[in-house]
Amino acid sequence: MRQGRIPSRRDNADVISIAPAPGDITFTCSCRPDPGICPHSAAVGYRVAQHVRANPGVLLTLRGGSMKELRTMVRVHTPTDPAPAPGPEQTRTGTDAHQAFGRFNARPTRPARARTTQTVPAPLLDGLRSDPPAPGLTTRALRLLIRDAAARASALLAGRPLPAGDDPVQDAARLLADPAHRRYLEHAAEQVGLSTLQMRDLALAYVYGGAAGVEVALWPLAADTEVFAHAEAAIQPHRPAPLASLISQDNQLTDAAARVQLRLGSDGRWYPFTDWHGTWRPAPGPSNNPATAYKAARLALRNR
Repeated sequence: MRQGRIPSRRDNADVISIAPAPGDITFTCSCRPDPGICPHSAAVGYRVAQHVRANPGVLLTLRGGSMKELRTMVRVHTPTDPAPAPGPEQTRTGTDAHQAFGRFNARPTRPARARTTQTVPAPLLDGLRSDPPAPGLTTRALRLLIRDAAARASALLAGRPLPAGDDPVQDAARLLADPAHRRYLEHAAEQVGLSTLQMRDLALAYVYGGAAGVEVALWPLAADTEVFAHAEAAIQPHRPAPLASLISQDNQLTDAAARVQLRLGSDGRWYPFTDWHGTWRPAPGPSNNPATAYKAARLALRNR
């Protein structure tokens, strides 16, 4: 990201430009070959906006100037007619973001002063009160997308893997797994054609098992009969009604008497589900061991 510098008296005798013009900021990222705003650039821009709002002096540093230089320019400045807008033939100069932040971090620090209270500025987007003109995104959706982009950028910086997010239902479940996004539950369910209850269960499935947990909650998968025979033998000592029948279908092993169902995921783990008013709801505790997953489902029923 690059921004233009603060013009000096030699640039223009009548104009002191502090805030960058709309065309003064450009974005480049290694995730895409062409310039433009990607989720990582949006996250960085949102974070920079928060810093500038909390400490406007950061803007001077990003513009290649200093507070001392600005005071000098204001003292000797005499306003006249507004300067004409820069034409397309003018070449913009700027300060690379890495250099600007390096300069800002290298500045001498002042001794800390005692404070009775500390004011934390609200995120910039929370100040928006109206939606942009159609067909733009609503402020509600914009807040969600930018917060998610910031979270994904943080995960990339920390080296954590990110889900592909190709399926809209799985991606909605991923977003709603964050408690801060639960208020969008009904809207997300409507967008993907599910009921609110189904969408909530998929969000729980992502919390408990990630993308693989959503997958087993959504679709039946093929499974090996020998694997199921081993699973039946493993859970038998833990069944409250050992003589009740077990039902095996696709990747699902159901103990209806115990109100427990295990589903084998594509990652080789067993995912526990419990009966909730006739609906199989995801439970915490997926495991490679079917007996461990079965006990986790029984524990979830006791804690309900």
